[in-house]
Amino acid sequence: MPEIIPPSGEISFEQNKTKFFTELSLRVKKALELHRQAGLWERKDGRRDWGNVSEHCLAETARVTEFAKLLNLPSAIKNNLMLAAAVHDYNKKDEIIAMKTAGKTGESELTASKDADARKTERMREAGFSDDIIHLANAMGGHPAELIECKRLLDKQDFTDEDITYLVLHYVDDISQGSDWVKESDGTKNTIDYRIEATQQKLGYSKIGEEIAAELEKNEFFKGMNVATAMATVSHLIERRLAKLIQDRSGVEIEPLKIPEYIDQKIREKIENLQT
Repeated sequence: MPEIIPPSGEISFEQNKTKFFTELSLRVKKALELHRQAGLWERKDGRRDWGNVSEHCLAETARVTEFAKLLNLPSAIKNNLMLAAAVHDYNKKDEIIAMKTAGKTGESELTASKDADARKTERMREAGFSDDIIHLANAMGGHPAELIECKRLLDKQDFTDEDITYLVLHYVDDISQGSDWVKESDGTKNTIDYRIEATQQKLGYSKIGEEIAAELEKNEFFKGMNVATAMATVSHLIERRLAKLIQDRSGVEIEPLKIPEYIDQKIREKIENLQT
């Protein structure tokens, strides 16, 4: 989460935030061990070039924890959610290097990304993560398979808890940009749209963006959509279903576009209320 300047006379928010995320990291240390092994914490000239990946994963871990509470998910499923969020991007260094290499040699960047995900899955399995956690950790991202799976689940009349966790993880990844707090909704769009706009600028005319669009074109629902449109469409569909599920399961009524802000406010309240 970003640095926050507390109001005059209040000096404890940043201290509390450090304590909050330190305690959270201890709850998912099994996932963070893979971050360490993947070289995300290595320093070069005193800097950690990949350390922001771990911060991003912890921000998502905090968010899925709040969703688990709102959706009254069982403790075992909540633990799976937290571990999946914490581990989901541990291979980011490997993936980006593989994609850049593929781009330079004229090979498929999407294939390179998929191959990196296959290595990620194998390493998680070797580290003792359950198939349920691995499945959830792979729910995040803009690959065609994840988008198509989300749409398949959204078409169901009734959700299992496992369906809900998959959709929550995909949604949380879409509202999370780095480790920043989400951006406030203007009533017509929210942090999803702001993030997707940035994604469109980065992927819209890239090789991998074209490859993803070509795969999505084979699916009737996504036909004619570019990467950004497909991601935004799925995220907002999930958002509306989550709003109804939250109301049904906990009695809390939240305007769909305001869900990201509501979740972050709950995290802020936890930080503010910590005993220092």
